[in-house]
Amino acid sequence: MSIIAERSILGGVLLDNAAYKQASEHLKPKDFSLDSHRRIYCRMVDLTDSGRVIDPITLAEELHRRGQWLLWDESCWLQERRKTRSGCYAAVLIEKEFGTGGVVPMARYRKVDTRIWGDSKFRDLSSPGPSAKYLWLFVLTGPHTSNVPGLFRAGEMALAEELGWSIEGFREAFAELLAKGLVKADLSARVVWVPNAMKYNPPENPNVVKSWRTAWDEISECALKTEARERLQDFTKGLGEGFAKAFGEGCAKGLANQEQEQEQEQEQEQKHEKPLPLALSRKLPKQRSPDAIVARIFESYPRKVARAAAYKAIEKALVRVAKEKSCSREDAADFLYQAVVKFRESPAGKKGEYTPHPATWFNADKFFDDPKEWWKVNTNGNHDGNGNRQAGLLANRDAAREGIMARRSVDRAG
Repeated sequence: MSIIAERSILGGVLLDNAAYKQASEHLKPKDFSLDSHRRIYCRMVDLTDSGRVIDPITLAEELHRRGQWLLWDESCWLQERRKTRSGCYAAVLIEKEFGTGGVVPMARYRKVDTRIWGDSKFRDLSSPGPSAKYLWLFVLTGPHTSNVPGLFRAGEMALAEELGWSIEGFREAFAELLAKGLVKADLSARVVWVPNAMKYNPPENPNVVKSWRTAWDEISECALKTEARERLQDFTKGLGEGFAKAFGEGCAKGLANQEQEQEQEQEQEQKHEKPLPLALSRKLPKQRSPDAIVARIFESYPRKVARAAAYKAIEKALVRVAKEKSCSREDAADFLYQAVVKFRESPAGKKGEYTPHPATWFNADKFFDDPKEWWKVNTNGNHDGNGNRQAGLLANRDAAREGIMARRSVDRAG
């Protein structure tokens, strides 16, 4: 894409923010040939993500805040765009920020590839002995660093070995960094933090903040990590709403912190709750969780009624079975479970509301019965072979009538 086309696109967005949506669907920062154009476009992305309007004034302020200065010819281009939108005031403001001629200073920062420490030519160069200055550069640019500005996980032994120093020499140099406040460390948790790193390496956009999540999760939970999180959170809030929202996703709180906050919230809620009447404020007896073995047997029984009574009956049944068969509680549970399953599959266990309550069944030791009896036709006159109560009652009524008629016939004959 030509430089003229790039300027036209950026200028179009400044004149009409609606053009940004169309441009963002087809363009990424890397598509711009000039580094200055990439920076301008990245700041446009940031302004949109934070819900702010893209205009010459907000764009210049965003560039200024991040220390991303432009060359004079580019500032003139931005000034011309300001004139079309904001008039003479914008022209005065741009002159105040970028000067009236010559070259405006470029960014003060340079990118360093962390892989330089593993490059063969670099490793062949002469290396100094333990030195705080050399260690400071290594802390800032070494392969141990992560995409979370200034925060990484590394132990002193690993850092000393990477530099080829003795542990004593490393500790002496590292102590200088600590004394100057350049770094903070929790060596027991293997966490090192450079507090001011965020100022010199701010995230380009909210998506960068979201990408911190993997590296953040790998940092050990400790007080230093909590302190770093608070500082990073305050810093991202200052970048805009989009960055603040992304921070919640990229740097989630640890489980310990979440539990502590929940406890504090509960304490606050309890303080604000009105005291209950004496009758209601009495502590209720703590209910014991049901035994998994007992619950399994109860759930296998065909009729689920009177759960509390059934649990007690099953507990007692387990004791009786274990004593009767001289076995463990687990073996007794297996015996009861098999008996319940067989009963459930038999006609006697499929009578619906006429199936005995589980407490009744277990208290009567029905599990010791021969399972064949559960499949036989009931001969007590109340049920027929299919377990139909109504048919049994009708049969009893007919039999009673026949008996009465027979007695009447005998009386008449006499």
